[in-house]
Amino acid sequence: MTTVAVTGAGGFTAAALLERLDADRAVERIIGVDRVEPQMPVAKLDFRLADVRDPLPALALQGADAIVHLAVSEGPLGSEDTMFAINVEGTRNLLAAADAAGVSRLVHLSSAAVYGADSGNVVPLHEDVPLRAKPDFGWAFHHLLAEELVTRWAAEHAGTTVTVLRPATTLGPGADTAVSRHLEQPWLPVVRGYLPPVQLLHVDDLAAALHLAVIRDLPGAYNVAAEGWLPLDDMARVMGRGLLRVPESVAFLAASRLWRRGVIAAPPGALRYLMHPWVVSTERLHAQGWAPTRSNRDILREFVADHHPWMSLGRLRVRRRHCYVAAGALVTAAAGGMLALRRWARRGWVGRNDDMTRTDHE
Repeated sequence: MTTVAVTGAGGFTAAALLERLDADRAVERIIGVDRVEPQMPVAKLDFRLADVRDPLPALALQGADAIVHLAVSEGPLGSEDTMFAINVEGTRNLLAAADAAGVSRLVHLSSAAVYGADSGNVVPLHEDVPLRAKPDFGWAFHHLLAEELVTRWAAEHAGTTVTVLRPATTLGPGADTAVSRHLEQPWLPVVRGYLPPVQLLHVDDLAAALHLAVIRDLPGAYNVAAEGWLPLDDMARVMGRGLLRVPESVAFLAASRLWRRGVIAAPPGALRYLMHPWVVSTERLHAQGWAPTRSNRDILREFVADHHPWMSLGRLRVRRRHCYVAAGALVTAAAGGMLALRRWARRGWVGRNDDMTRTDHE
């Protein structure tokens, strides 16, 4: 029987993984490590309150045979320092704790964004191509730095099977990230002249890949994504969204100003991921028996249905019905204002005529 420790146990991805581990008879106990407890009940869960930004005490992982490291930010954060502390320093702390615990298996969640978005990228990208995420998009670059830490640790711990998963943009129940907010907008901003292929992943399929890495020896890096990809304009059509095409120079200038003012959730460097391809091949993981259950179109349709009650604009997120109520109130107020103005104008004109009549009479 196996004891599995999961960091970031209160997060979006962990919810899907914990459900699988809880149903797996080969898993005797689940150690959940996070600052917040999971919202769903998990029968096998032994929750331990801890923050990966702090050096993890040996007790946090005591008794674990395998560790799944999910305590990474699910998207860009407003503070680069906070994001670095979670994604890079948190991974460093986790590896030190894993060393002390003497685990036999470590699964690290990275991102396909580590490949970088570049006009020279092949389609699709395989696991052995260089990682070229740039510092101007800190979230992707921090994932690259964290992977470097994990790779060095793996080389020093030959007795531990270390798996790195690089998922595509992940959506599903409970998703509330910079990407999901972007897709909740009524119009999708794009850089004019660029319609790169888009690739997604359902969180249940990511959980299946994580679970597979827990129960089987999968050393090395593996891409995780739905089959194939969609052109960006096809994605918009599936979602029933329009495209707001912004000239490249305007897009970067506007993004820079809005990012500095905290209006948008991602820095200007993230625009390259809306301009250039970074879709991946999943052949290596397929060869290990994994297969996605949802297509890109399935994921988008499910997302639209689940997120229909919400509308986002930058960091602002409101319920759609509130927008309709507010819009109705504005229309009513505007109509009332126009009627009042018309009445005032009529009275003013009548009063003016009366004054003129009196003046003529006198």
